[in-house]
Amino acid sequence: FSLDLYAEAGIQVYGGGIDALEAREPALLTHNGNRFAFLGCNYPGPASAQATTNSPGAAACDYDYLTNQIQQLRAEEIIPIVTVQHAEYYHMLLSENQVREFELLSNAGAVIVQGSQSHFAQPKAFSSQGFIDYGPGNLFFDQMDRPVKGTRNEFITRYTFYRGELLSIELTTWILEDYAQPREMTPDERAAFLQLIFDASQAAMEEYP
Repeated sequence: FSLDLYAEAGIQVYGGGIDALEAREPALLTHNGNRFAFLGCNYPGPASAQATTNSPGAAACDYDYLTNQIQQLRAEEIIPIVTVQHAEYYHMLLSENQVREFELLSNAGAVIVQGSQSHFAQPKAFSSQGFIDYGPGNLFFDQMDRPVKGTRNEFITRYTFYRGELLSIELTTWILEDYAQPREMTPDERAAFLQLIFDASQAAMEEYP
């Protein structure tokens, strides 16, 4: 029913679909001469939430399939942007699996790899191919510093592309107020939040060089 509503409204979807085959298909978009492909997958499940050959749901993470897709898209001069619903953590520490899998997708040619699972903002990193955001934090959500303090802090990131290249990354910082209503951080809030993220990113680089 949800997929029908999106189709009626002319809204593209990715990372899910009417069956497993459709769920793997990228959403393609051309804007100002830049050609984009959005791909996504669900790592932790549960299996009941993932699409099968005859039921709708999210695309399970098949990294061999995804890396082949990414490489093919780059060969066609299409910019791959990948989001992964990974295991959820309520801290800034990264797991070995998370780092390995996000780097795998990035090194395959994904220009942006972003975690979509994160209720708690996580580190940022660069690879030879592009940018990795392990988790921007909650957006429109109801966790008001629950179950731990920090779930109100979030990023909304603006990416600028020019002639097929990622030109700039702007990390705007927000905080949830009164359940699911983001407001822009004050300069002091932003400085403190960015310092935490910078320190966590540096620590992650040292742990997973």
